[in-house]
Formats: sequence, C-alpha cells, structure tokens
Amino acid sequence: MLKWLTRGREDAKPQKLALDLAKIAEQDLTVVFKHSTTCPLSFAADREMRAFMASHPEVPVHKVLVREQREFSQQIAAWTGVRHQSPQVIVLRKGAVVADASHGDVTEEYLAEAIH
Repeated sequence: MLKWLTRGREDAKPQKLALDLAKIAEQDLTVVFKHSTTCPLSFAADREMRAFMASHPEVPVHKVLVREQREFSQQIAAWTGVRHQSPQVIVLRKGAVVADASHGDVTEEYLAEAIH
C-alpha cells in the first residue's frame, strides 16, 4: 500500500533501533523527530527538519520512523510524557522536555527558537 511514496527513499526502509533513550537523556540538547513515511504533512515537516539541520549542524536530531519503529515511538511518548503525534518534534535538554510541536507547527523557525 502506497509503496510509490517510499520507493527510492533511503530513510523509508525499516531501521534497527538505533537510539538509546539513556544516551539521549545524557545529551545537553537533542531533538527527536517522529516521521511517518506515508503522511504528506510529515513530508512537509521533514523538509523543515532538513532545513533546520542544515542551519544547525551542531544540534543532534534523531529521526524515528513511526510506522516502522512503532514500539520505540510509543516508548518515547511514555518516557517524555508527550502524547504521540506525527509528525512531531520533541526538544530535550539533559532528558527533560523543553519544547514540542506537531503537524504544521514543525518548522525550522519553531525549532530555532526552541533550542535557545
């Protein structure tokens, strides 16, 4: 279903669980980006995230593919206390949530403001 949306995309393949919540919690600043490979809103948010990462290469961004990594996405919601949505960004400082946004609010400008 909707295979044409993901054909040829390097990030569309299911990934091994690469994130360790304990390591994320130790980082001074990090952003978790929950992305759906089948949602048009999520593709728009992904463009915003790429722009943010290009202008802020010093900020670690962890991308979670919510359909392929459903269990991990749910763990993040339970750990942070931020209700799961997609697309969604969660900004953390030393494991504490300092900002979050979802859907059309996931923008480069929002993130640039949220990290300061």
